[in-house]
Amino acid sequence: MKSFPMSVLAAAVLSSSALGQTVSSGTPTTIEPPAVSTESVDGLTAAASSATLPGLSTGSWTTAVSSAPVEPAPGVVPHPWVIGDIKAAVLKNIKMSTIRGAIKARKGDLYDRPDLDKDIQALLGLGLFERVGAEVSLLDKKVPEHFRKVSGADRQVLLNFIVKEKPVIRKITFEGNKKLSRGVLSDVLNLKVKDPLDRFKLDEDRDKLLAKYQEKGFLDASVEDSVVVDTAAVSANIVFKVSEGPKSRIELVELSGVKAFKPKVLLKLMKNRRKKVYFAKDLPEDVKKIEAHYKNNGFLDVQLSSPFLTVSRDKTRINISLGVKEGRAYRFGETTFAGYLVCTSSELAKTVEYRKGRLFSEEKFEETIRGIQELYADRGRLRTRIVPVKTFNAQTDRMDVRYEIVEGPISYVGHVDVEGNKSTLTRVLRREVVIKPGDPFRSSRVRRSVEKIRNLGFIDDVDLDVQPTPSDPDKVDLTFDVTEGKPGVLTAGAAYSSVDGLIGTLSLQHLNLFKRAQRASVQWSFGARVQDYSVSWTTPWVGDHPTSLGFDAYNTRRINPFNTSLSAYVEKRTGGSIRLGPRFEEDKYLLNFTYAITRITIQNVQNQFLGTLSEGTSIQSSFGVELARDTRDSIWDPAR
Repeated sequence: MKSFPMSVLAAAVLSSSALGQTVSSGTPTTIEPPAVSTESVDGLTAAASSATLPGLSTGSWTTAVSSAPVEPAPGVVPHPWVIGDIKAAVLKNIKMSTIRGAIKARKGDLYDRPDLDKDIQALLGLGLFERVGAEVSLLDKKVPEHFRKVSGADRQVLLNFIVKEKPVIRKITFEGNKKLSRGVLSDVLNLKVKDPLDRFKLDEDRDKLLAKYQEKGFLDASVEDSVVVDTAAVSANIVFKVSEGPKSRIELVELSGVKAFKPKVLLKLMKNRRKKVYFAKDLPEDVKKIEAHYKNNGFLDVQLSSPFLTVSRDKTRINISLGVKEGRAYRFGETTFAGYLVCTSSELAKTVEYRKGRLFSEEKFEETIRGIQELYADRGRLRTRIVPVKTFNAQTDRMDVRYEIVEGPISYVGHVDVEGNKSTLTRVLRREVVIKPGDPFRSSRVRRSVEKIRNLGFIDDVDLDVQPTPSDPDKVDLTFDVTEGKPGVLTAGAAYSSVDGLIGTLSLQHLNLFKRAQRASVQWSFGARVQDYSVSWTTPWVGDHPTSLGFDAYNTRRINPFNTSLSAYVEKRTGGSIRLGPRFEEDKYLLNFTYAITRITIQNVQNQFLGTLSEGTSIQSSFGVELARDTRDSIWDPAR
């Protein structure tokens, strides 16, 4: 397709520094169109250098409005345009599909200058280019009939984006790092290999590396970066040069104003202790621990100064000074409740975690507030507010506490969603949730739902998000955000016994077969005297019923001892079992039915035992019923 030699820059070129700094110039002004020669294809260069374009100004990307119509100059392609083709300048590391995916322009579309502004900004927003511009030129292709009246030209146009790519990072190396590994330092960086080079991010990464060293106790560390750019390949290598210096150790920690406790008791609470490496990130936490220790032992008015550091000239030794103003110690006095109707005073009293006369503990005080909130949440009163009021009683010399309760209405469950699952069907997780849409909110049932999801065995964590339903203030939406673990486990082991000798074991177990939480396992035990194969399969639900169904099959061959002989006869056992187990009351009660059948074969009896042992085959079968009660919160790591 032939392209005419007349061209004009259709939008001003937005420039940035070589590594991503945006430069903006001037305020929007109305600019008369320049005269562009139709005899030369250098109009792009001239237009780019002067950045003159009707209705646009460099850097601002806002359309200027003129009070009088402006006639296009000779050689300027009038708009709106009909796009006949879209191209880009020679690209080294970026595919044309990336550009097409970012812009709105499409072949055959009607396209105007505001559309071009947005597309150029979209390309700049990718972070892949230092500069972006565009050139519009006529093609030897007529505008479709339905666009003739609205298009400014009778021919379609070529939209050519003029871009300058940012160098792509090919390699990141570290020099001088001996105490911290490359892996530790790489994890700190935002920039990664194959990312476009960005000066701002590079500066941030250098500062992060320095902060990492200081966090690890290298106060005298320094980090410099150097960039080697290959202009031909449009790529870059980054080198971080590290001077680690020695670690800074704590020579002295001084606590002034301490009278109620032995200083060593408080010093043991701190991570930054004498002779230890100094970690700046731990110091605020150290101060909080000391403050919490005071407040949990009655000193509610304690005040701690900001830590003062004294650093040696070579930055290898540090002294830490911390001032403490203790105040007096308080004890718990009377505890009362006000404003309660839903709960009784005896129920509220059971939530109190402290005793009258004991030293006031901020931790026990907060636990009591949480206990009251939990009591009301289990009755659907999520919007209940607890306002604790502490009052010092001068007559008893104790701190009385009154919990003023503002009871909220019952909240009901709106939507129940499960998120985060990739290897598990959503309905498999949702069926473990015992609280349903429309139910009154019960914190105990929500907690049990979390426990049941975790008990599947392949869920590492469950985060619960409770949000008010936007359309109904009396409802809340529940979202169980799960983190899936590895469902498969391969184990190998060995054991030795005086009878069977050395026995090896291989076992493969899968806890989430077919994404349906079905469990399957295969096990093989082998040795000179034993060969044992077994398979097992279990599904925790049958249809929509909380009933497990499973089977086991096995085949065992063992050389058994008898009297004084270790190899008196060979016993073979082949069999299996079928299991059925309904569960009740949210898995608290289990009823298990098991039918098993085994074929036993005795053979290769030694001659001296033929009178006592006889060869042959027998069948054994059994049927069992088991009723169990399970109150554990976790079948894997129970806390209750």
